[in-house]
Amino acid sequence: MTTGTYGAYRLEWSKGWAFTATAGWADPTMLGTTIPDAYRAGQSSGDNWDTARATLNAYDPRRVVSNAFVDTLLP
Repeated sequence: MTTGTYGAYRLEWSKGWAFTATAGWADPTMLGTTIPDAYRAGQSSGDNWDTARATLNAYDPRRVVSNAFVDTLLP
């Protein structure tokens, strides 16, 4: 992520990202580190990726509104 005084550049959430040699949306480093870190950088500890993840988990503790991909991205 690039930040400045005017704004911040965030990852594009397009259909093609986190590719491995065999699948899209499957790269563990991209899903587990790169994307979360992009939404942690420059944010307060109470308003970042981890806060959003905790909020989602609090409202859906049984993972009713989830799937294998969401569980990988937002463990």
